[in-house]
Amino acid sequence: MAPEPGSGLVSAFHLHNYRLKNLPRLASAVRLARQTEPAIDFTLYGGGDQGTMARVHAHCGADIAMGGHVPGEELSLRLHAARGFAMPSLRESFGLVFVEALMAGTPILYPRGAAVDGWFDGCSFALPVDPRDTAAIASALLMLHRDEDRLKGDLAAWQSAGGLTQFGSAAIGATFTQAVAGSIGRGVAVP
Repeated sequence: MAPEPGSGLVSAFHLHNYRLKNLPRLASAVRLARQTEPAIDFTLYGGGDQGTMARVHAHCGADIAMGGHVPGEELSLRLHAARGFAMPSLRESFGLVFVEALMAGTPILYPRGAAVDGWFDGCSFALPVDPRDTAAIASALLMLHRDEDRLKGDLAAWQSAGGLTQFGSAAIGATFTQAVAGSIGRGVAVP
């Protein structure tokens, strides 16, 4: 079955964290990418107080549409409907939202050296970028936009081959159980 075509690029985070999520640079990258490909649409999902919303809107202008807060299940549907998910954060822990995007069948742009870096090496549908390089972010946005069919096809094949199994509840439970058993076996106290 061929992947469904998407309707624009998206990002999602609590807007209070817009600086850490690198929104000013992301908005600049969207503007830069539009110089080459004016048809790029970008929507940011997330909520925040009025002051935060005003600051975020000042960075985004008309270049990034504000999608507001979206509950988890609805966000998954919107991720699925997108061409790609982009969040080139300046600092990021594991970043479960990247895995959620992949589970929704949506290619990702993520910060090199953080988030899911190292988990998807060599996978065409997971684009690492230097989060401080606006031109690199813009280039990756263009790739998500232009190469949607190829990237989603590669992602679908990877999913079919069991690529996301390591992030399923059974695999996570087994890893946790092994860690606990290993700690108990070595006499390490488990809280």
